[in-house]
Amino acid sequence: RNLAQPIYEELGDFAGLASVLNNRGMDALDTGRWDESCAYFEESLTARRRAGDVVGMAQCAHNLAEIRTEQGRFEEAERLLREARRIWRASGFAMGVAAATNTLGRTLARTGRTEEGIELLREARQRFEDLAHAPFLAETEARLAEALVFAGQLSEATEQLEHLGDRAADGGPPVAALARRMEGTVAAALGDATSARVLLHQAREIADKGGVDWESAMSALEMARLNDTTVDEREHLVKQATVVLERMGISGELVMPPDPRAAQV
Repeated sequence: RNLAQPIYEELGDFAGLASVLNNRGMDALDTGRWDESCAYFEESLTARRRAGDVVGMAQCAHNLAEIRTEQGRFEEAERLLREARRIWRASGFAMGVAAATNTLGRTLARTGRTEEGIELLREARQRFEDLAHAPFLAETEARLAEALVFAGQLSEATEQLEHLGDRAADGGPPVAALARRMEGTVAAALGDATSARVLLHQAREIADKGGVDWESAMSALEMARLNDTTVDEREHLVKQATVVLERMGISGELVMPPDPRAAQV
């Protein structure tokens, strides 16, 4: 890819250049270099625009919006997602509509607009079921469970997680770790700190093994606020997580569900 990029630039092949830049952005995303990833996606978006590839522009916007949602930059993410969804719907790109609906639902659920977010995630779930796309279906179901936790609908979240079950692995380590973290978060909110600790530890193991640094950090923060966590352990966990989240530009207080201890009051 490093060799291909200057050739496309010399040829003035903006469509080819956009693909290379997008792929480099995905590589950076997978390895947790999110600032670099966003820069590539923005460059790819510019190249797609110069190539006149409107549908491809929506893909770049969606990729960028996913990172912004993970970082807690919801206003920017929502703007990008609504535009991508509009373009993909107009072009009849069913997979794109499902993906944008999925990410938009997660974005809104995290901003407190949980009812609208849950509705969108359920729509995305149906779309991926119709498309028979197991990885994206698993991701959507895990995100739906997260949205239900944000909404304080713990029974519904538990049912969703049980329905998802081992299929979470279809979405790869990020989805499997998210699902297990949500199981731990629900257990903590219900006052079962022992089960919560086991589940969150498992979530960290899944994330660490899969190289999903941000999910490991989020699970560490959840463990830090368990009632039976010692002061020293809490400080250690928060310090570990903060290093990762700051490096990736993630605002932990915006992308984590409410403190389970507060839910018990």
